[in-house]
Amino acid sequence: MRPRTHLSSQTARGRRALRPRLAGLALAALTACQAAGVRSPAPCPADVCPSIADPRFDVVVLGAQGGIVSDDLSAYLVAPVGSHHFVCLDAGSVFTGLERAVALGSLGPGERADRALRERIRGYLISHPHLDHLVGLLLAAPDDRPGKFGKFIGGSETTLAAIRDHLFNGTVWANFFADIGPAPRLGVYRPLQLEPGQLTSLPGTGLSVETWPLNHPGGSSAFLLRTATGDALLYLGDTGPDPDPGDGHLARLWARIAPMIGEGRLRAIFIEVSYPDPRPDERLFGHLTPGRLHAELTRLASAVDPREVTLHGLVVAITHIKPAPDATRQIRQQLAALPDLGARLIFPAQGRRLAL
Repeated sequence: MRPRTHLSSQTARGRRALRPRLAGLALAALTACQAAGVRSPAPCPADVCPSIADPRFDVVVLGAQGGIVSDDLSAYLVAPVGSHHFVCLDAGSVFTGLERAVALGSLGPGERADRALRERIRGYLISHPHLDHLVGLLLAAPDDRPGKFGKFIGGSETTLAAIRDHLFNGTVWANFFADIGPAPRLGVYRPLQLEPGQLTSLPGTGLSVETWPLNHPGGSSAFLLRTATGDALLYLGDTGPDPDPGDGHLARLWARIAPMIGEGRLRAIFIEVSYPDPRPDERLFGHLTPGRLHAELTRLASAVDPREVTLHGLVVAITHIKPAPDATRQIRQQLAALPDLGARLIFPAQGRRLAL
């Protein structure tokens, strides 16, 4: 062993003396970096994230707008409270929404967007095959995995046929279906055809769904999600008003859910308002405005209780606002000015978690 010299002893003492200073500098640098770059998310406003007693559903908003902003389009993760596994209602923006949700802590500490995509989304329900409701699914598909349950894409016969024939057709995009469409079938998703009014279990989610048709060019669907204990949440894809009030797709849907509202089992309705008023009928393109939504909700409230015409504090989430100049402000103001129906209006924002 080489003997220690006077110089080596001095060097060792210098290193020992330097260690506390280096540790202090490192701690100061880490603190400064955290202060500069890692901040706690701002509190969520009450008209975005309502405070609900005894919530039964967790909802994470992956996208809330109705176009032209391509990274914030309709997509909502839903799970029973306490579950970490979601169904995704529409899929306009998936991965960008997951990244935003991770940044806001809405998916829990330490979560990653890629892991949530592969492991926590168990399937998709697509209301209709317009691109602003499923382009996020297309872009995420090459990096997705079927998992042990086999991921599903659920929708009407028309919606699934459109995805098969016009998107997963081997020309526009590879065929990520397992059972239908042209070879090669990559087997990431299996089709789950939903029949109107029929309760269908959604594998791996703890949820079941009923689908109901809506008023939109080419067709659209509403999804009535149910837990094992009978709690419900209603999500509507794109829809316009009933052409004949009291006799149409929405009238039949309102008749279905009115008893659930009266019994306190329906936790929330997610429904679109694409444009502010005024908007002529020929320029609706199968969408709603504040006045037309209010007319439909009035009919729903009358079905719940014709004597009071109230929705008993039901949460109504306004979705699919098309981001024209000043549209959001106008829609908010117009809805606030309409007669009160006892509903609690909220405006979901990308990345936020809602306990409903």
